[in-house]
Amino acid sequence: MFICYIFVKMSLLWDMGVGRLIKGPVIKPSGRIQKEYQKALEAVIKRMNADLFKGIMAVYGRYESGLAQDAKMPAWLTGALNSLFKKWQSVFDSMAEKRAKWFNDQTEKASTKQVEAMLKDIGFTVEFKNSQYINDILQTQLKENVDLIKSIPAKAHEQVKAIVKHGVEAGSDRTYIAQHLQEQFGVTQRRAQFITRDQTNKANAAIHEAKRLESSMVSGCTGAAQRFPALPM
Repeated sequence: MFICYIFVKMSLLWDMGVGRLIKGPVIKPSGRIQKEYQKALEAVIKRMNADLFKGIMAVYGRYESGLAQDAKMPAWLTGALNSLFKKWQSVFDSMAEKRAKWFNDQTEKASTKQVEAMLKDIGFTVEFKNSQYINDILQTQLKENVDLIKSIPAKAHEQVKAIVKHGVEAGSDRTYIAQHLQEQFGVTQRRAQFITRDQTNKANAAIHEAKRLESSMVSGCTGAAQRFPALPM
């Protein structure tokens, strides 16, 4: 029996034998990888938030009695905030590429296993080897992920500075600062969760699509994989 399949989308194949689309298994992102990635980011963010809270409350409290209504943001306070965030920006900068590379490698391995298992289910074995095209896709994903990790403390810095500035101008006490800092720390945690979910979905889709284009036709007719030009989408 003639059995040839062309990948049309990640979960759709064109059966050359009968001339119709057939639905393959849905290839899903790895929940394990996403959880581990999120856990690692949240652990660093938790340490950062605790350190920032302690530092900001100490500095704000030290000068609280001297803050006047409608005062401008003092240079010393701006400098103190910058110093605190510079420390944590350095931490995120140093760990971003290593953490993103781990995520990329794990996602690529999981993706490859799923695609190979799908092909095995329809009757043959294919061993994928990354081409320059796939490596370029991985590098693009890596850079985006690194940039997002590095943006976490930078984004938090902007928001925290706004909170402290408003507190200074309104003559607010440390209770106000503490409340709004905790709220902002929650925003930072949720942003990390969004980043891990978004990057997991994007990386999974990009890698699968790259592998589909790289091996646009796989044939079970001869028991070996064959390469044909990709179908137009």
